[in-house]
Amino acid sequence: MLYLKAAAIAAISLGHGTEQPPAESAASIRTDFTGRADGLSISFEQHLLGSRIKFNEAGGTLTLCGLPRQLTDQLKRAAG
Repeated sequence: MLYLKAAAIAAISLGHGTEQPPAESAASIRTDFTGRADGLSISFEQHLLGSRIKFNEAGGTLTLCGLPRQLTDQLKRAAG
């Protein structure tokens, strides 16, 4: 899991991003959350909120579960 403190991402807007119009064969609209501030950039699809991404409003944190393998490998190399 990766924890991000709100103080580090205070300028990031966690509001709804742009909605993309559905393709002719798609029945739903995809909504993303995006934000960028002080060297941190994050984006994720709305359906991940509550499952792989937990938002603690009181603590001002995001908890990321099931990190992409490429990111996990980069973090391990940096820590090693």
